[in-house]
Amino acid sequence: MRFLMLLFYLPFILFTFSMFAEAYHHPHKLPQNYDYKIVVEDKANVLGNTAELRNSLVAFYNRTGISPAVITVENSDWQGNYSDLENYAYDLYVNHFADESHWLIVYSTPDGYSSSDGFEDWYWEGMQGNDTDDILTKSVTNSFNDELQKNLTARTRYTVSSAISTSFDDLTPTVMKSKVNWAMLFTSIAILAFVCLHACLMIGINPKARKYAKAKPCSDAAQEKACEYCGYTYVVDTCTECPHCGAPIPPEDQPGARFT
Repeated sequence: MRFLMLLFYLPFILFTFSMFAEAYHHPHKLPQNYDYKIVVEDKANVLGNTAELRNSLVAFYNRTGISPAVITVENSDWQGNYSDLENYAYDLYVNHFADESHWLIVYSTPDGYSSSDGFEDWYWEGMQGNDTDDILTKSVTNSFNDELQKNLTARTRYTVSSAISTSFDDLTPTVMKSKVNWAMLFTSIAILAFVCLHACLMIGINPKARKYAKAKPCSDAAQEKACEYCGYTYVVDTCTECPHCGAPIPPEDQPGARFT
């Protein structure tokens, strides 16, 4: 019967162990079994010298096995034909790459824009292949997105090209480090502790029962006797001297005497 009850708890225990596994994440470098070309296409002519950018993209590829790509376009390339830049970026990815191992950054700027024009109605979007998910997790991409957005906004410090390369440079050293999801880890520990406790209670496992399994029960209930010296009473098996006069209690009435 106990065995059948343990089988009932087995799925819950396996579930908590799967949570333990998910709480610790160690990314693995992508194998080079695809066309891992690094693409930089400046259709909008806003990148200028791309040597620094290419070096950053190559360093990221060497660390992760993911091939990054940067394509700049003009707003008219997608506005009016797509609901947003994300859908256009998806089509660009599909048309450029036959694999799921690239990470595409699309930057869009107004048609014929020049830095002397003042305000720039720019957009950008990232599109990653499914095989990159082990490395480019949600937390990683969120951090990169925030960094790139900040750099692209700081036009007095960065050009479009340097903003993208700096964002990759900041990400590359840490992207392959193991990470622990502490919230999930503590949650799984709490669930496992609850399941084990519930199982013990339902099955009837009691640590105290095991501890006192070999204890000998008292043969009699609490018994009082009169002191041979003063006549006052004392409780058998609780003291070695009379609590009233201090006279010694007979050996057979002292604690533990009935178990020897």
